[in-house]
Amino acid sequence: MDAFQPQKPLDRRQKKTRQAIQNALLTLMKEKPLNKITVSELAATADVNRKTFYNHYSNIQEVRDELDQEYIDRIFSLLKTAHEMEQPPDMGLLIESLVNALTEHPTRTRLLFESGEQLYLIERLKELTMPYLEQRVMDPQTATFLPYALDYTVYGMTALLNTWIHAEKPLPPQELSRLITDLLQASASAGNTEPQEA
Repeated sequence: MDAFQPQKPLDRRQKKTRQAIQNALLTLMKEKPLNKITVSELAATADVNRKTFYNHYSNIQEVRDELDQEYIDRIFSLLKTAHEMEQPPDMGLLIESLVNALTEHPTRTRLLFESGEQLYLIERLKELTMPYLEQRVMDPQTATFLPYALDYTVYGMTALLNTWIHAEKPLPPQELSRLITDLLQASASAGNTEPQEA
């Protein structure tokens, strides 16, 4: 018999319990770091007992990992929709969709960046940005600079988002979208510039 058993879909009550635990963790993480939160405290905040908690999760980190993954999946579901609306991809629309998705739940976005999971975000952004840059680099010779332009663009974009999330007075989302799009266009233009002879 095959050892692998696919997980059964959660019923409504199970989903409700997991959601309560996740929301409780988000609430507690506004007050203290993850390593200071106990299972008893989390269970009490979620209004469940410890046994119920362990029926769903092995530890608190597992709750956090699931929160991050669900949030990332949601962001990229929105981005995939925006990306497929126009071919060739409209990078302005893509950036606007990303900023709107991150603005929708600022607490979860901040926690995502603080957890280090933005590295996954960076890789997915690179996948979505590459077609835009490829289309604007017409000369095969300058295409060799594309990976450098891509890293510069995406890591810079992520740094801007991180600054924005933690800013006391963040830019309005529309202005941030415009700034990132302008920088991306400048990066694509730089990829079409011949390097100077030494």
